[in-house]
Amino acid sequence: MTALITWTPNPVEQQITNYSVFEHVGTAFNVLGSPTAPSFTTSVLSPGLHAFVVAAVNAAGLSSPNSAEVTVTVPLPLPLPTAPVGLKIVFS
Repeated sequence: MTALITWTPNPVEQQITNYSVFEHVGTAFNVLGSPTAPSFTTSVLSPGLHAFVVAAVNAAGLSSPNSAEVTVTVPLPLPLPTAPVGLKIVFS
């Protein structure tokens, strides 16, 4: 499953060169990507709760504090249907 993460750049910020997108897993923040536009598509989300934050990076390489965290719950996939039963062959 994929998810599109979007955000609004801070209007007072200037010289933002890119953003850092992180997934918050346990106590760690795993870097998912560094897009230059205010959106990012992440893929292969497993079922369960996922949390994301974004930070802006300027031309000097300095990073802003992380954004507020946003969470999404990916549902379990639908179960496979059960196999038919009582199969018979009738000769005619």
